[in-house]
Amino acid sequence: MLQPKQRQLYNLVENSPQTWLGLGGARGGGKSGIGRRTVVLRAAKYPDTRHLVLRRLSKQLVDNHITPLFREYPQLEQFYLKSEKTLRLPNKSEVVFGYAENPAKDLQGDIYNYQGSEWLTIFGDEATQFNEEELTFIKTCCRWPGMTAKMLLTFNPGGRGHNFIKRIMVDRRFDENEKPEDYAFIRAFGWDNVEWVRGWLKSQGVSADDYYDKFTEVERRECFLEHSDYGRVLNALKGKMRQAYLLGDWDAFAGQFFDVWNEEEAVQVCPK
Repeated sequence: MLQPKQRQLYNLVENSPQTWLGLGGARGGGKSGIGRRTVVLRAAKYPDTRHLVLRRLSKQLVDNHITPLFREYPQLEQFYLKSEKTLRLPNKSEVVFGYAENPAKDLQGDIYNYQGSEWLTIFGDEATQFNEEELTFIKTCCRWPGMTAKMLLTFNPGGRGHNFIKRIMVDRRFDENEKPEDYAFIRAFGWDNVEWVRGWLKSQGVSADDYYDKFTEVERRECFLEHSDYGRVLNALKGKMRQAYLLGDWDAFAGQFFDVWNEEEAVQVCPK
């Protein structure tokens, strides 16, 4: 069962014209789970198609996606080719679990190993771990004949891709030839994910449907902070970490990033 913001994201993937789709902000909002499920659902729905789950590190794929996938859907493990990190379904669709450990710069880096490939869906998890060059390049591989390919990004504030993600998703500031109608963003918080408080809700005789339908946003937030271990951990963070990871504040790291860098304007060369 998809949670409301997860369902909203899946509907955007399946039914909207946008091809850059983002879900992000605070930690704990169920971002990785819906990204992974969306890719598998699309692979099952559209025969003979290819889909990519992308993380920075190979170990992150195992810990955050491959292991959880087979814990949720153990029947799929029989179709998994471990040596290729590929899920090959009976309908001939493939889900490839890929990574790019060496960051790209000046058209060099692991992301360019995907040059020439084609994907109906690309899911970049923790997208702010990738820089602008990597994300814009992998988008060129998000293509499929006769169908609208989608790139789904999930992310938290911070990281080498912070400025780019903040610009196109959060601030919606677009450069020349970037079309606003190609981009959609859903902000997520820990209290959007009922799983953190499901045990407490059950003890109170409250259903997950009531949590979303009858609790206000403020009530869900207070429930998350008071009745989940993870909510208390995030709430106890200090300063910028609390602003970013609990509240999804994209300005928390403003002093560490330059949103606009123009070398000719920012750097003065002293005359000889």
